[in-house]
Amino acid sequence: MKSFFAILAIFLSFTLLTLSSPLPEKTGRSASVKFDGKVKGFVKFLENKEKQSTTVTVKIFSGLTNLTGLYPYHIHQHPVPESGNCTLAGAHLSPNGYPDGAPCDPATAYACQEGDLSGKHGKLPGSKNVVFRQYEDPFLQWDDPNATIRGRSVVIHYPNGKY
Repeated sequence: MKSFFAILAIFLSFTLLTLSSPLPEKTGRSASVKFDGKVKGFVKFLENKEKQSTTVTVKIFSGLTNLTGLYPYHIHQHPVPESGNCTLAGAHLSPNGYPDGAPCDPATAYACQEGDLSGKHGKLPGSKNVVFRQYEDPFLQWDDPNATIRGRSVVIHYPNGKY
């Protein structure tokens, strides 16, 4: 039986490839990931040229049901295959070479994996209500082929870190 998040991740992996139509000058490219399995919601990325960062918007409508747990979420190296096997998405996006599980202190986010969204900006709380986060991340890249967020996947892990 496929795990809860493995099934969910199928819907996430390919949408980071999509760029939007031209945007106002202060913004640039955008990409989004839609969750429409047991977890319902989205993660949107919008290049903010004015701030030299990426605006990340996370909105989860339902599905994070462990009310006492905190859900880590990351950008992974590869898309999740159609089988839903999240382990095939590879490690977290980390062109700077930090291994998965490396400590991440938001006060020194430059020393974190680029794909460790929850390490830099906080884990998602389990909730029966809508979970909303919006933040700027100056470490997400669009152009460098080894570091770009395009063509990757976003995986929400169980509170215990499993897929």
